[in-house]
Amino acid sequence: MSFIKFNNEEVFEAKNITINQLLISKGLNPSTIMIRIDGRIIYRDQYNTFIIPNGAEVKAYPFVGGG
Repeated sequence: MSFIKFNNEEVFEAKNITINQLLISKGLNPSTIMIRIDGRIIYRDQYNTFIIPNGAEVKAYPFVGGG
C-alpha cells in the first residue's frame, strides 16, 4: 500500500495520485492552497501532473490575502 504524510497525518492513498486529486479528496480547493512536498514548493501549474511520491511529506498552506 502506498502512503504519504499530509499535514503531519499519515494518509493511505492509491499510487499515482496528483496534488489536485489529493486536495480535492480532502475537500480543499487547489486554487487556494500552496503545496510543499518534502520541503520543496510545487507550483500550481504542476498540481494536475505532479505525481506525489510514496512516503512524501506534503504540507498544504492556504493563501491569505490582504493589503
